[in-house]
Amino acid sequence: MITRLLAAALLLCLCAPVEARELPLPAAWHFMLSQPEDNAYTAGLTDLDSHGGKTCGFIKSGLGTPKGLGDVSQAFKADRYRGKRLRWSLWYKSIALKGKVTLWMRVDGPNHTVLSYGRYVPTKTATGWRAHSDEFNIPKAAEQIAIGVTLEGEGVVCFDDMQFAVIKGIPGEPVHAQKNGFEE
Repeated sequence: MITRLLAAALLLCLCAPVEARELPLPAAWHFMLSQPEDNAYTAGLTDLDSHGGKTCGFIKSGLGTPKGLGDVSQAFKADRYRGKRLRWSLWYKSIALKGKVTLWMRVDGPNHTVLSYGRYVPTKTATGWRAHSDEFNIPKAAEQIAIGVTLEGEGVVCFDDMQFAVIKGIPGEPVHAQKNGFEE
């Protein structure tokens, strides 16, 4: 009888969901709410189910139907990428998504003039990790590059393993969408 109770208790412990830790975003990343008074979204890092390392980024909606959107972004100087072709890649997934996710990149010039902007809105909920990559020609007038992930509506989006790579190509030639290219 005691063996059965111990076995049942052990099975219960092994099958119980593990509580994920939620940590703040690294200092270089910024979290923005389009309607701060609503406070409908939270963002940070979690160790629940990362793609490549120990943690991944997330944005999640709170209870009820959120208004506006939550956005995690980072901006950096374009100096070393000017006149080159840049590939941005990342892995993402969504959980219980009833809203939409947007993966975006923007290149700014003098006086915050938008020189190029690209976005990708997945048409289906990505229940498992999915790769996304796009290529951008970085103009010589570029001053800043910004990247981000946006959640609008109910659900959770996780993102991980973001990378940049300078690739061979002719700056100025048309950029063709990758397998997971832009959709309007």
